[in-house]
Amino acid sequence: MWRRGQHPQRPDASVSPAHVAAAQSLHVAAVDSNTTLVVSAFKTRGVLCLLLKGPTFSRWLYHEEGARPYTDTDLLVASDQVQLAEDTLIGIGFGKVLDSTDQPAHACHSHVWRRPSEGTEVDLHWSLDGVEASSEELWRELSTRSERIWVAGAEIDGLGTAARTFHTALHAAQHGPHNPKSLEDLRRALAQCNEETWVEAAEMAERLQASSAFGTGLRMLSAGSQLAGRLGVPENSSVIVALRADARPQAMTLGMHHLAETKGARGRLKVLWSALWPSAQFMRACFPLARKGRVGLGLARLWRPVWLVLHAPRAFASVRAARRQLDGPT
Repeated sequence: MWRRGQHPQRPDASVSPAHVAAAQSLHVAAVDSNTTLVVSAFKTRGVLCLLLKGPTFSRWLYHEEGARPYTDTDLLVASDQVQLAEDTLIGIGFGKVLDSTDQPAHACHSHVWRRPSEGTEVDLHWSLDGVEASSEELWRELSTRSERIWVAGAEIDGLGTAARTFHTALHAAQHGPHNPKSLEDLRRALAQCNEETWVEAAEMAERLQASSAFGTGLRMLSAGSQLAGRLGVPENSSVIVALRADARPQAMTLGMHHLAETKGARGRLKVLWSALWPSAQFMRACFPLARKGRVGLGLARLWRPVWLVLHAPRAFASVRAARRQLDGPT
C-alpha cells in the first residue's frame, strides 16, 4: 500500500556513453565526499558506523573505480546511537525524507536523509532487510568483523568479506529477480568468493535469523541455488521475504499482507486509513505532483485511492500466492 522514494532518472538515450560515464564518475565522487563528511561528523560525536555497499562493493566485486555506480551513502549504526546519529545529520544540514511514522512498520529498518544544498542522500540503517535478529545482535555481529576501506582520502570502517557476501544475498532477496544491479552483484560474488566464505555467510545468516532471506537471494540465480543446496540453506518460510522477492509493486503487496495480519476491526481501519490518507511528507516523497504546493498535494491525495484500487487486485493475488506456496502465513 506504500511506495518508496524516488530514484534518479535514467540518462537520455541521445547522450553519449562517454558523457554518461563522466556524469556517473562525478556523482560517485560527490557521494564519496559526502560519505567522508558524514563519517567525520559521526566520529566527532562518538557515533560508530559501518559503510554498506557503495565503494566497498565496487572495489570488491568490480575491481575498478566507477564500474558500479552508486547514488547515496548507506551507513549502519548501532541502535542505541541512532538518535545521536540523526542529531548529527541535522547539524550538518541534512533533513529526514520520511520518518517512521510516515512508513509502515515492515519498511522501517532505515531512514533516508537528504542534504538539499548538495542534493546528496544518506540511508541511515539500524537493521537490514531480511534480518529478524535484534539490531543490537546485528551490530555486534557485523562490527566485530569489519574492515577498513579508503574513501575520498579517509579511512572508514566497512563490512568484512563474509558480511559483504551475506549482504549480497540479502540485497538480491530484497529487490527481487527484476533488479539487474543486485543480481549482478550476486553473480560476481558467487564467481569470486570461495565456498568457505559462503559457509561463513550462511552461518552468519543463521545467527541473525536471516536464513529465509539469505536462501531466497541465493536462489535468484542457478549457481546460487546449487550453492544453497550444498550448504543446506533452508527454503524460504516467510511470507514477507517471498513478497519482497517477487512483488511488483512490492510496497503494495507488503501493505496488503500487513492489513491481513492486523487483528481486530479497529486495527485494520487504522491500517486502511494510513494507506488512504498518509502524511503530507509521505505524499511529497512519493508523488511528484504533491510537491507542487497545496493544489498539487490535494490532487495527489485524490489520486491516491485510485492508485490503490488499480494495484489492489494484483497485490491481493501476490499475497495469496505467497501464502499458498508456504502453506499459510508465517
